[in-house]
Amino acid sequence: MSASTGRTATGTGRQIRRYGAELQAAIFEAVVDQLYEHGYQGVTMEGVAAAAQTGKAVLYRRWAGKDDLVLDALRHFAGDPGKAPDTGSVRDDLVDLLQRMAASTTTPTGSAVRMLLAGTRQDPGFVRMVREKVLRPRTELIAEVLDRAVARGQARPGACSPLVARTGPALVLHHLASEDAVISREEIERIVDEVLLPLISPR
Repeated sequence: MSASTGRTATGTGRQIRRYGAELQAAIFEAVVDQLYEHGYQGVTMEGVAAAAQTGKAVLYRRWAGKDDLVLDALRHFAGDPGKAPDTGSVRDDLVDLLQRMAASTTTPTGSAVRMLLAGTRQDPGFVRMVREKVLRPRTELIAEVLDRAVARGQARPGACSPLVARTGPALVLHHLASEDAVISREEIERIVDEVLLPLISPR
């Protein structure tokens, strides 16, 4: 299965001259294709260059190696996580953030990210980098929501811990990885109501 959109192959192995944003888009789409089809271990600079119909030297002029290239592609497709919601209800804010995350991980790119995290146990250093560069910005938004909830008395002091902030995203990713399906709003609300709110309850 391919995650690319709008790319045409010549069928002759010829390279296609692209520049700037068009070239970058073709390269990043090729990275996601390779991740989706082969997992992280199967991604190579040669394979990406061939899929993007460009030269390997083009890649090495911009990225030192596979790790840098894959991380850059994932950051690109993950996009801006946006701002933390502030509705006055910690429950509504947490549901909103987890829904945003779920939506981003059910795209073809998100499927590649899930495969990446599930399939690179032999490369824990890279998994840590992915979590730091791709997932951490999302957990920081949850931490911001929890911090406000503590200030409003909606959460216990100490609720805004890294462990608590990671719990919701971890459960969403676990569901998507194990069920290989879109997670429903009802399931997200259950995660918030049955796990997160009891964890942070001021009572």
